[in-house]
Amino acid sequence: MSYQPETPTSDIGTDAQAWLARELDAISLEYDAIRDEKSYGGISKTTDTNYGTVGINAWTIIDNWDSGMVAVPKNVTQDVANSGIRILTAGVYNFSGDFSISFTGTNSGRTFGVRLWNATKSVAGRVVEYAVGRNQEGINVTQSAGLYDVSVDDLGDLLQIQIAGISASFSSVAVVDGLFSATRSG
Repeated sequence: MSYQPETPTSDIGTDAQAWLARELDAISLEYDAIRDEKSYGGISKTTDTNYGTVGINAWTIIDNWDSGMVAVPKNVTQDVANSGIRILTAGVYNFSGDFSISFTGTNSGRTFGVRLWNATKSVAGRVVEYAVGRNQEGINVTQSAGLYDVSVDDLGDLLQIQIAGISASFSSVAVVDGLFSATRSG
């Protein structure tokens, strides 16, 4: 932050109101600059990760991400080592995921689930369900998790993507590749 408080003289007297007005103006300008600042970052995955069987509501973190998505993220930590991202500035964010999941097909339709997971607070986001057709051996997930208001209390929390079977278990599950990102337009 660039704001530096002005030190009033000991004999501020009648200039107290003017001094306070200048200080509040400076703080307001600084706040507006932070509030309107853009934020972006994410992680990517180019190598397969095998998970074996993913059971009904057995939520599994997509891990083994390879790298950050951008060379210089802004207000988003690309935490590849912990398979997630961390938001550093409060605001309304759009979280996006794009990945391919393979599994063994069965002779019946099933439902697969994906959700955003706050690993720091053990809180799940909304579950997005994908219908899997009979004998289908994989799905491509492209989703926007919607808009989330990230509060000051959530700054720095580790956010991850989780997968699970919803109506049945899935065997030989592998996440082939993927992207996970967050953006805030200001």
